[in-house]
Amino acid sequence: MRTLSVLIIFTFFLLSCQKETSTPDINNGPTDTTALGKFAKATGVTDELVKANLDSLITNARNHNWWSLCKAIYPFVGGTSESCKFNLKDPRDDDAAYRVTWHGNVTFDAAGVVSTGGWGDSHIVPSSALALSSNHISYYSSSNAYDTASVDAGASDGPYSIQLRIYCGLDQGWYQVGSSQAAYLTNTGLTGWFLGTRTGPTVADASYYKNGSKIDIGSGNNGDPDGLPGTYSIALLNFNNQGIFTKSSNRKCGFITIGSGIDSAMAVTMYHDIQAFQVALAREAH
Repeated sequence: MRTLSVLIIFTFFLLSCQKETSTPDINNGPTDTTALGKFAKATGVTDELVKANLDSLITNARNHNWWSLCKAIYPFVGGTSESCKFNLKDPRDDDAAYRVTWHGNVTFDAAGVVSTGGWGDSHIVPSSALALSSNHISYYSSSNAYDTASVDAGASDGPYSIQLRIYCGLDQGWYQVGSSQAAYLTNTGLTGWFLGTRTGPTVADASYYKNGSKIDIGSGNNGDPDGLPGTYSIALLNFNNQGIFTKSSNRKCGFITIGSGIDSAMAVTMYHDIQAFQVALAREAH
């Protein structure tokens, strides 16, 4: 009988311990490990409308297969230098996660970011992060700013360059990567989503799009060596010319992506998804 009593007491004690250790922490709650949860925690964004539309953007990017084509997605939400520095794909506060380091005069608000001489260091070194035959830079411009000396994003190590220029004078803009250069000659306004991409090994494989439509006159050899810059990382809102930054873009930016090559069908899909995100936040451009 005494043995039975001891067993009953021991069993009750064991069950009590198990119950205690398996009880969730109701004060702190579970850690949100979703892409949205990690990004919201990193940026400090609490606005429910912004979070809901970020969630839709992530879902669309994954379902429409362009999430995996991006090394970095910068949605520029929250209106501060802190909230606008994080990469949606990997929101760690780390250079290796392509978190932006802001320099100089850059202004932030709910509609995005704009430079007056400053720039963002993406920490994306093209030769190690991208492929010469498969790359892209896209930029969502919300202002018709005609600055002929500007580069919207890019880098050069001397012999090799990659750059997206929405406008460079004489109604022209271009995407240059290595020897390839896709240019447009007829300007249709400087607001909207601009995409420069290269999808193959030859100089003819570069393309330039606006709002999902191809606007270049073809891709040709610009006379530069064919390769991607090393050592120097891609600057946002400016051009990293071997550590010199003198070509800041004064076009307000609401979204940037950098990654692999984008074909014509995917350009349409990306535009619709990114435009839907901008419309939902009432900051769209056309």
